[in-house]
Amino acid sequence: MKRENALTQLKNWINVLVVSLVVLFLLPHYNANGNQDASWYYWDNPDVSGSDKWVSTIIKYDAQNRQIKTFRIVQNAVNVSTPPDIDNYLLGGYSAATDVVALTSTTYNSVGKVDSVEGEYRIKENGSAITERGTLTGYDYDETGNIVETRSYSPSDTLLTTTRSLYDKEGKVLVTVGPYAAGLIYSRISFCCRMQRKSEI
Repeated sequence: MKRENALTQLKNWINVLVVSLVVLFLLPHYNANGNQDASWYYWDNPDVSGSDKWVSTIIKYDAQNRQIKTFRIVQNAVNVSTPPDIDNYLLGGYSAATDVVALTSTTYNSVGKVDSVEGEYRIKENGSAITERGTLTGYDYDETGNIVETRSYSPSDTLLTTTRSLYDKEGKVLVTVGPYAAGLIYSRISFCCRMQRKSEI
């Protein structure tokens, strides 16, 4: 029994070492503006023979150099000397990929503030295209750029939660009313001092 436990522990240590070596060889790619727009690494699964993968992350930017989309792309690996076609991935060509996940999608309003952020959703799984949408979070701002309302929506556009905040003229939060019918009232130095029901605020 002690011998089996020692062998199991040794195997776990080796697996950790293999994973660490893979992460160490994370390869970056940069666009013409000097921003990292891709990275990839070779995943050799020590437990399943023949399941080697290339795992890539693609980051897309808008004309103002702001991140707007991040993707994770998984592709079966022939061998470590044949890397994924990153240039094709950057152009949106995913035919060689087995799995594609949009990790985040961000839009901006006319003054450069974040307007919405869409969460993770699948585009391709096990080689087949999928039509999905992620949970969406939207933001509204006051005239000085403070977030006054945050809304979250389900993938079917159902409103899930709403949080509203009121600020003083110095931009400090006075009151925050969350999605569970309770509000936080702040002191003048912006430390939360007590909680009240929404109807009492």
